[in-house]
Amino acid sequence: MEDIIFAGSESRKKVNLAEVTLVLDNEDGHMSSEFAEISMTRRLFRTGESEYYLNGTACRRKDLLDLLIDSGLGKEAYSMIGQGEVEKILSSKPEERRVMFEDAAGVLKYKSRKQQSEKKLTETKDNLQRVEDILSELEQQIEPLERQASTAKEYVEKREEYEKLDISLLSFDIDDKHGQWTSKKNKLQTLQATLETKGAQLEKKAFKNKTM
Repeated sequence: MEDIIFAGSESRKKVNLAEVTLVLDNEDGHMSSEFAEISMTRRLFRTGESEYYLNGTACRRKDLLDLLIDSGLGKEAYSMIGQGEVEKILSSKPEERRVMFEDAAGVLKYKSRKQQSEKKLTETKDNLQRVEDILSELEQQIEPLERQASTAKEYVEKREEYEKLDISLLSFDIDDKHGQWTSKKNKLQTLQATLETKGAQLEKKAFKNKTM
């Protein structure tokens, strides 16, 4: 295909693409388009890539092919039979003739669309099967995850129970120590008062002995 791209000459530089445009009259609305005139353009680049345009708007190759089928200018274009084509038709196999007549009668476009719909339906079924497989796999994973979640929940509950008991024991220990400290403090105060009393009595006796 690159051969159709101008390679340049002594007076002109080479170009990187070739472009062709086909203009069709659709005044009678035969083709499924709102335009009275339809232009189809293909640009071929040296890289092998192609761009397609419908009335100047970028489109897919498939969009152009669908319109060409509507116009009777499909891949085989048997709606217009040239010289030598009659002999080809007569000598062709029954299956080949059936395709020619379907194309000429405009039936081929509907068969083509039916095939496309069947292909999409098959792809959709395959996608649904993949989704079902994924769901089945996820369902198998749910039960182990639920068990793990239950174990984790039980651990958290036991941990909270342990911490509450630990705090209670610590509080009890503090209260017990405080009670012991208060008791000993009271005893100390009692002993201190007794000592002060005894000391005062001793001082009083000593004073009496000195004065006698």
